[in-house]
Amino acid sequence: MPSAKPRNGINGASRRHVCFFSASHTARMRACVLEASRTRSETFRASQDSVRVKNSSACVATLQFLVFFASPTSFSAIRTCFSPESTLLIELAKYWCSIFCRVLATMAKKVALVTGGNKGIGFGVTRKLCERLPKDSWVVLLGTRDVSNGERALTNLKECGLPMLPVVHQLDITDSTSCKQMKDFIHQKYGGLDLLVNNSGFAFKRNATESKYEQAKHTIGVNYFGTKQITETVLPIMRDGARIISVASMCGKMGLEHMSAEHRRAILSPDLSFEKLDDMMKQYIEAAKTDELTKLGWPESTYEMSKVGVIAATELWAQAADKNALTPQGTKGMFVACCCPGWCRTDMAGYEHPPLSADEGAERVVDLCLAGGDEEQGQFLMEKKVVPLSFPQKFSGKTVPCQQWLSTPVA
Repeated sequence: MPSAKPRNGINGASRRHVCFFSASHTARMRACVLEASRTRSETFRASQDSVRVKNSSACVATLQFLVFFASPTSFSAIRTCFSPESTLLIELAKYWCSIFCRVLATMAKKVALVTGGNKGIGFGVTRKLCERLPKDSWVVLLGTRDVSNGERALTNLKECGLPMLPVVHQLDITDSTSCKQMKDFIHQKYGGLDLLVNNSGFAFKRNATESKYEQAKHTIGVNYFGTKQITETVLPIMRDGARIISVASMCGKMGLEHMSAEHRRAILSPDLSFEKLDDMMKQYIEAAKTDELTKLGWPESTYEMSKVGVIAATELWAQAADKNALTPQGTKGMFVACCCPGWCRTDMAGYEHPPLSADEGAERVVDLCLAGGDEEQGQFLMEKKVVPLSFPQKFSGKTVPCQQWLSTPVA
């Protein structure tokens, strides 16, 4: 009995090489490849004998096959999978085979983003992630407000002999357009995000001449509202098991102690929401106009108040993550925590008095990124230990174990 005629120009041999990707990967790949193929095939028809390309359906069949082909490195293997009537121009198939290989290799990697990664603790975090993450399955993005500063950081990292180097990309967490551009870049090039390190921060010097209002507006604008903005922007592209680690400070704990009992109860209330937390931050900024923060029950330090916001936001994100409700797509097994890296020698803190190097502070952040689990979910850590702050929420323990998260391929 004669063998059945292959459907869509693909015979049974091809099915042994089929690689099943997620629906989102398949849709993106097919849309990208098929759209580009129209221009490419028209170029071939215009420059060469159109008879050599049998018909448009053969082109579509080839491209669809490439989307599902596990290891399209050998054109001969691809060619044998097509029936004679669907034979395609060899140059066209080779071209798309090479394109697919490169795109698939990129999209198969997990992605870590470090905000403010060009100096200080952020530079140390970036370097240590490049050291400790598996280079074949991860890519590290260095977010920086000024790309030239990021390029200088990259030059310094090249001298460290790292197994991989980060990708520099512009990011200003206070600029919604910049945040969206970062999200779009990650989504289009890598498919999703797996680790967000909220490191970007700001503090005025003790001898700052700006008014208390200007200090409050800028410090909270960066440390709280900026951190919240970049996090909420990238949530729609975060994959199962993703992690959000924010750099907080012991000053956040001090801020809770330095506020009135009424304000502290509001922060620690089980009814706290982002709407209420945002309002409290705005109230503080307005109160700073009076220059009587202490009398009004607020911390005198604007930096303390900004880090209270980061710690409280971490708790709220963790509550939502525990219910698989933090992202619009219902991402499962997410881990959210924050930590104090310690008093470190940086441009922000100065270099004369802090006892720790930026590298030592970065080590604490990276340890939480790569080793934190259910016990640390939603918590604030100092010196690698959970600091009890009396938040009422208890978590169910649904985070993806760290080693499983590190080793599981992109879905």
